[in-house]
Amino acid sequence: MSSSSSSSSSHIKFLNSGFPIGQKEVTRILILFLGLTASCLVLYKIAYPLQDVNNLSSLLASPSPPLPNLKSSEISPETIIPKISFKEILANASTKNNTVIITTLNQAWAEPNSLFDLFLESFRIGQGTQQLLKHVVVVCLDPKAFERCLQLHTNCYHIETSETDFSGEKVYNTPDYLKMMWRRIELLTQVLEMGFNFIFTDADIMWLRDPFPRLYPDGDFQMACDRFFGDPYDSDNWVNGGFTVA
Repeated sequence: MSSSSSSSSSHIKFLNSGFPIGQKEVTRILILFLGLTASCLVLYKIAYPLQDVNNLSSLLASPSPPLPNLKSSEISPETIIPKISFKEILANASTKNNTVIITTLNQAWAEPNSLFDLFLESFRIGQGTQQLLKHVVVVCLDPKAFERCLQLHTNCYHIETSETDFSGEKVYNTPDYLKMMWRRIELLTQVLEMGFNFIFTDADIMWLRDPFPRLYPDGDFQMACDRFFGDPYDSDNWVNGGFTVA
């Protein structure tokens, strides 16, 4: 019994004496772990001073900033449509015998529900004029007119007019009106030099019938008249350049 109780006693003593040693080791490990954790947090704060939990939560909760609301009026047409030459536009619009229908447009006539809308609509509702609309080339005298033309038609060209602002209404026979008329004559001369025939039409002329069957096949130039005296060769006829065939 004495030996048995002696071994039991020493066994218990081993457990009692071993437990305090294990507790000290665990304490040291915890202190070391907490020290390393604190060091990592300090280093993280130094590297990312603005990234705290509250800021990160608010950033995740806030919506993304909206994209700029770009209006069509704020976008230059040249950035949307690849710029092609006037000759290429004429070639795309010409008939089999190299004839194009040309009109000019400025901002004063390009507003919605204005004469330009009626001009295009006349081709759509006229007798035998629907197929002629694809041969119409609109020469625009300012950027606003060009932008409006691109919204409604295919063959649009912006002509440079840096010397004079042609965007506003030009009263008949005023200096700016005469400059605009001379610029138009220069443009039509270029069309002939490029090898194209043309019918020039003001945008306030409604195309309700196909005029081609009524044109003289052997005429170099044919023009409308404000007053016609019955003879197509009479130089006293009152010429109007608003409708010209060449």
